[in-house]
Amino acid sequence: MPNVLNKLFALLRKEQKRELFFIVALASFISVIEMLGISLIMPFVQMAVDFGVVQNNPYYHRIFEYFHFDSPASFVIAFG
Repeated sequence: MPNVLNKLFALLRKEQKRELFFIVALASFISVIEMLGISLIMPFVQMAVDFGVVQNNPYYHRIFEYFHFDSPASFVIAFG
């Protein structure tokens, strides 16, 4: 594998190597952003499936109380 990379870098000009590095760095950054986006869906799904989570989870309950929601259903709707 390193041999193939060495051959690839030998074929590329300095400008192209810089562009390749930029593309790889940007692709890595986009992957992290997508992973964060997917991980933010799970708390909403958890609350939508079980409204009791709003009362049992201290973080959700603190937000629920701070914004004076009437019911866990209204909290889930506002959260989603």
